[in-house]
Amino acid sequence: MLGCTPAALPAPSQTSATATRGLAPLTDGQVGEIVDVIDTQQMRAARLAMEHAVDPQVRAFAENLLRDQESASAALLARLAKESASLQPSLLVQLFEARSRDARAWLSNESGTTFDHDFLGYEVKEQAMQLDWLDHVLIPAAGDAAFRTSLKQRSASATARLRDAELLARRLPEPGPSSL
Repeated sequence: MLGCTPAALPAPSQTSATATRGLAPLTDGQVGEIVDVIDTQQMRAARLAMEHAVDPQVRAFAENLLRDQESASAALLARLAKESASLQPSLLVQLFEARSRDARAWLSNESGTTFDHDFLGYEVKEQAMQLDWLDHVLIPAAGDAAFRTSLKQRSASATARLRDAELLARRLPEPGPSSL
């Protein structure tokens, strides 16, 4: 995806999540695997931003994202263990892994203020996608009530991160020609 812009990444939309309707229902283990992959991809993106971001606010956003995702991931695994469920593969996992791998490859070639802007644009799309999947697929598919509640808490966290990324993106100065 070299030379790609955030706009060229697949757009998260309600249709991406609602397109799964009509497929076999997901088990809690499959929901857990999808959420675990999302966590892992978000942690990788945060680490990349911690290496490449030049703006201290973007770096702080990435540090908070990493800390939040590590905590959420540990809580997910503990929740599944308590329910005696284990992570189970799902074809949907490949969608998240491929999309994130492409985005990280593209972002890793960015630098300076361009990286900061593109990373925040990516995070806005990622958080919106997470909300879409959580609210329309993963929460409704969760069989265990406590697991469903923990997914609803994730939805609230993703909403807050989306808002934070949008606000931070608006406050950053536009990248100049020197950052190209």
